[in-house]
Amino acid sequence: MRWPAWLFILLPVQPVWFGGIAALIGLAALRRRERAWFVLPLALFALLGAASQLLGPTDHGLPVAALEARHPPPLDRWLRAGWWLGTAVMAGLVMVGSRVMLRQAGAGLAAWGVVIGLLVSLGIGLAQALADPAGGRVSGLTPNPNFYGIGAALSAALAAVLGGGLPGAVALLLGLGAATLSGSRAAWLGLVVTSLLVLARFPTRARYLGLLGAVGVFLLAAVSFPELRLATLIDPDYLTNQSRLEVWAVAWQAITAHPLTGLGVGGFQSYYQVHQPPAALDPYASHAHNLLLGLLVESGVLGLAGFLVLWGQVWRYLWRARAWLVLGLIGVAVLINLVDYIWFAAAVHYPLWVAVAWASLPRDPPRLANRHACHSDK
Repeated sequence: MRWPAWLFILLPVQPVWFGGIAALIGLAALRRRERAWFVLPLALFALLGAASQLLGPTDHGLPVAALEARHPPPLDRWLRAGWWLGTAVMAGLVMVGSRVMLRQAGAGLAAWGVVIGLLVSLGIGLAQALADPAGGRVSGLTPNPNFYGIGAALSAALAAVLGGGLPGAVALLLGLGAATLSGSRAAWLGLVVTSLLVLARFPTRARYLGLLGAVGVFLLAAVSFPELRLATLIDPDYLTNQSRLEVWAVAWQAITAHPLTGLGVGGFQSYYQVHQPPAALDPYASHAHNLLLGLLVESGVLGLAGFLVLWGQVWRYLWRARAWLVLGLIGVAVLINLVDYIWFAAAVHYPLWVAVAWASLPRDPPRLANRHACHSDK
């Protein structure tokens, strides 16, 4: 059956819907052999993260008098633990469901499904841009523009991993359009590495020509289109970069105050509003804008340990399977999360687990194109 390929159209358009459907398929197809290698690290991730939420403060680590009406109310311990457990359960079910869908549809058709989804998502973004006379950033059907642009970058990388150079190249072009509409600098940062993953699926000569073309495109975009803000990624005086430094300083202060458990999920928002420096460049910061700091702020050493156990085991599995392109896709997510904290968003989290599912199928995982190696095996 090839119908599951159509479900991959949802991944770039509305990843939450894709995750829900994949989880239902995974729930119906659970087998012991489907989950043997990752069930223990996933369980440790869930237990350590939930423990951090149950043991952590419920007042965001602030004096009660500091929690004025303008601050979001603290989340209940059990709600925070439920979020962490739910994240772990969804990760496992999406992986199992993706294995089922990839078996039935094939990776090639799944990749083209992602490409069609990117086309639909770009069309939605263009419609939103044309309907906005102010020319603001667009978000498609996702909660905010960063999810829209960054999700497009991850989906483009996934298309290259699953389908090879041609669907990857088409997806990359569509991802560039979505990143432009979103105004997300992190999305452009991710697309730089995604372009390398796409080129890796082409023969050697075409790879070098494509690399020159990709470098030219990014340089042209940085120099000729200042509204894209690409050059500001390396400008230490840019206001957004300066505000990141302020946010990171407050995040570190929160970590040192609650190193074991952190402030709890969602706790940094109120903490920052009380502890931000005078005349802060960013008066509202909902998260720490960095994966490592974000994990420590929300879950402390316990949550970080669970995260490292899970993804360390994933890395080890992929390394032993020589699934270099899947490791590269995870690298795209890590790079983006150096300047943002978006790892657990559906637009990032689910493409990662789809790629891990593909690498864990009982066949050769996607690898770098190498025609000489193929001929030598015959």
